[in-house]
Amino acid sequence: LYFNQVPVSDFWEILGDNQSACIEDVTQERAVIHYADGMQARLVKQVDWKDLEGRVRQVDHYNRFGACFAKTTYSADSEPIMTC
Repeated sequence: LYFNQVPVSDFWEILGDNQSACIEDVTQERAVIHYADGMQARLVKQVDWKDLEGRVRQVDHYNRFGACFAKTTYSADSEPIMTC
C-alpha cells in the first residue's frame, strides 16, 4: 500500500515525504504513517492512529502486499489491550 492510499475520512489530508508521512485534520495530526524498510520507499508498514489528545489509540499493521493484517488497540495509558 502506497502511503497516499491509506483510507482517511473526508477532508483529511495525507502529507508525506521520503522520510515520513502523517494524516491531518485541518491543523491536528490524526495519524503517523511508518514506511516499510527496503528499496520500495513509501510503502506502508503501519499507521499509528491518534486520539484528540495526541495519544496513539490504534495501530494498523500492513503486510508487503498492502493488506491490513492486524489492528492493535491501546488503552488511555498507552498499553496494548487487544490485537485483532
